Amino acid sequence: MILTQVGYDKLNNELQNLQTELREVIEELGDTHDDEGVGDSAQYSLATERERLQERVDYLKHVLVTAEVVDHAPTDTVSVGNRITVEEKDGEVFSFDLISQAEIINGRRGVSNESPVGRALIGHKVGDKVKAETPDGMVKYIVLTIEEIPEE
Repeated sequence: MILTQVGYDKLNNELQNLQTELREVIEELGDTHDDEGVGDSAQYSLATERERLQERVDYLKHVLVTAEVVDHAPTDTVSVGNRITVEEKDGEVFSFDLISQAEIINGRRGVSNESPVGRALIGHKVGDKVKAETPDGMVKYIVLTIEEIPEE
């Protein structure tokens, strides 16, 4: 799995926050076992929250351990970690960040390298004409610029 440095850092920060939250929930759950005034529904709610947090922590650990981090994306050809500016057939110009599917899943805005457009653009250079079959039909682009995604 490929991640940009920014995406890796975001996921790592989320992991740190969730681990702190998980420790707090576990401590609170332990306190409820000792407190006879706490009902079963409160314990169930905390146990469910602990399970949800643990699943996300485990997932993030797996992603971060297995990730290939792109620190400085080359700008001579389109690759993950680039901001690409393209022109459509009708003359409309727009830019987007090409990032990994894992970053998209985790809430980062951009175009996935696994999407039809992302797959079609990878490896192309400035001036290249690119076609991609999307769910909305065929799109045609001319690659205008390839830059590194700026630090957030």
